[in-house]
Amino acid sequence: MLATFVGSAVGVVVAVLGPVLGAVGLAGARVMQWLVLRQQLSRSGWWILASSVGLAATLVVFGVADGSGSGAVTGALEDAIFGAVIGAVVGAITGGVMVWMLRQPAAKELGPS
Repeated sequence: MLATFVGSAVGVVVAVLGPVLGAVGLAGARVMQWLVLRQQLSRSGWWILASSVGLAATLVVFGVADGSGSGAVTGALEDAIFGAVIGAVVGAITGGVMVWMLRQPAAKELGPS
């Protein structure tokens, strides 16, 4: 009975903290990318939003692709197709925003260090 309680408690902690820690880590990566991009590109703040939307779109694609009710996409071919579709979705969103940002006037010089 104690093992069941401990196992359930650990499961709840992992289920709650996993997505939260993942979101924090991914947000941190986007901010780090923005810190580099802002030195060269104007309107670089859009990168954080675009890459977040790209990630959200992959979750939607995953939900649609895995809507069979089985709980998992199986098979190497299905996994390859799935990965290609997700890559295309993220690439279209983030690539489109990057092209748009590159067409904007360059960021102003930061001045002497």
